[in-house]
Amino acid sequence: VVGSGPPKPSDKVGTARWMAHTFTYGSLATTSTRSQGSIVGDAFGNPYSFADVGGVPYFFASDLDASMIDLFTASDANTSASFALSEAQLKGDGEIAACKIGTGFNDPENPPCGRVVFSGQMQKITANTKEEKDALAALTSRHPSFSQYEGLGFYVVKMIVS
Repeated sequence: VVGSGPPKPSDKVGTARWMAHTFTYGSLATTSTRSQGSIVGDAFGNPYSFADVGGVPYFFASDLDASMIDLFTASDANTSASFALSEAQLKGDGEIAACKIGTGFNDPENPPCGRVVFSGQMQKITANTKEEKDALAALTSRHPSFSQYEGLGFYVVKMIVS
């Protein structure tokens, strides 16, 4: 069970679960299939909102997005991706001192500033299934603006973590 605050740094699995459950966005990395605004074969990072449902990261996406082109629609699409989160994202009351730039060794690169990278295969979720409805409910709860995207060609994607 995920608590309200971060677990002890020695609890790596717990920290990864807490981050996935607590954070609302991260950086999605794909292998670029595009020569416009990128170089084919290079890593391509894109900020992406997500919601954790039972330990599975779900995303709300469109085929117009560069990452989804790399993953699904390009002739040489590759569904492999990585998704990175960092405790440096936390601000206000949740801010982690070890991640705050400015004093001592504190910096997002400081080892006590937790980070996790999930890697796996991205998969579009079949429309009108229980999985899609559950994921969409979690996504719109975390990201209310997503409810306005109906009819704009968005769909739910999940990462099957390796």
